[in-house]
Amino acid sequence: MNSLMNSQSTITRKRTKANRRDESALVRTARLANAVAFANYIISTAKNAPAETVRRRQIYQATFMLGGLLFEVTKLLDELAPIYGMRPFYSDLLVFRAVMRRFDDILAEYSFSSGYHHESAARATEEALGKQQLDLCSIAASCDLNAEFGTFFGAAFAFDTNSLVAALAKTHGREELFEFACMEMPHMAERFLTGANRFIDGLTGKLMMRRTRSK
Repeated sequence: MNSLMNSQSTITRKRTKANRRDESALVRTARLANAVAFANYIISTAKNAPAETVRRRQIYQATFMLGGLLFEVTKLLDELAPIYGMRPFYSDLLVFRAVMRRFDDILAEYSFSSGYHHESAARATEEALGKQQLDLCSIAASCDLNAEFGTFFGAAFAFDTNSLVAALAKTHGREELFEFACMEMPHMAERFLTGANRFIDGLTGKLMMRRTRSK
């Protein structure tokens, strides 16, 4: 009798551990999917902005955000693959990760850039200032105390873009990086979201089935 109870207790502990692992993977994937979908939506709808400055700001800022988020995606998928790589509902993400691996260096630079991390990247900003001159006139001209939602300091974006291009200059040209940002990243976001939805749907079904069996 004691042996049976101990066996059931062991099974329960294993299920609890598996549930916690799966639920964590579920939340982390869903969280990143939300953020990636948000950034990609901002880029895709920027053309409808009421002013040119707003349109440019939406595209520029969301592009840096999306680049940094996609790097976070690569780290998450590398962590999940050994656990879920053989599951049918993970196959889209497995293929997606293999395809995007050749862009890892670019996405890493987006993630490490001051344009993504903002104030936490003060050191990176100071280092970049030692290599390029800040356009003070452009920043001053962009000031508008009545701008509200129209605020846009294009010089700050240009500064961060030049820093990113300089960091990747040995392996990627400016035109290549521009094409990657405009064409490749939105497409990558869409592929990730497709795979993430399938993974979340499949893993949710697995968790629900496990809960039913434990009742």
